[in-house]
Amino acid sequence: MNATMKAVLPTLMVMASLALPRGLDAQAGHHPDPHHGQQAQQAQQMQRMMQRHIQRCTESIQRMDRMRDHARQMEQQSMREIERLRQQDMTRDQQRLRDQERIREMSGAMAEAAQEMSRAMERVREMAQNRETAMDQEIFREMERLRQHMEEAAGRMEEGLQSMERLRERIHRPSS
Repeated sequence: MNATMKAVLPTLMVMASLALPRGLDAQAGHHPDPHHGQQAQQAQQMQRMMQRHIQRCTESIQRMDRMRDHARQMEQQSMREIERLRQQDMTRDQQRLRDQERIREMSGAMAEAAQEMSRAMERVREMAQNRETAMDQEIFREMERLRQHMEEAAGRMEEGLQSMERLRERIHRPSS
């Protein structure tokens, strides 16, 4: 079972459980409770909100994974530049070598941070897939608030990666 199916399966189960009681009532000739329709509507609305929340969590995870990959790529590029500078063993390049090592270390740290944020967002998504947890509106609001904070942090991280990329490129260019 792929990840998409694992993510969708709980939603399908909830939808089936919401539809099943009405189908049995109709077959047995029972008339639905007038409040049942309103409750079903509220449950469907909450289900749609949870589906959107889960989708946004998935998108955040993918974004953080891309940042992690970008940071790892920068780390690898810095390592190649460090090796090139070491082979040249020129005194004037020693400062550039140290700077490249610092960029490499920062890139590694950013990749680890993005990985940890991705794991945390996966936990939020898992909580949202738990029907009992997800149906509590207060918990849902807090999970959504947490997702938004993590998304903002991811945006700041992306800006930091862009700054590091510019630094790495500038350090990589020989002095004029």
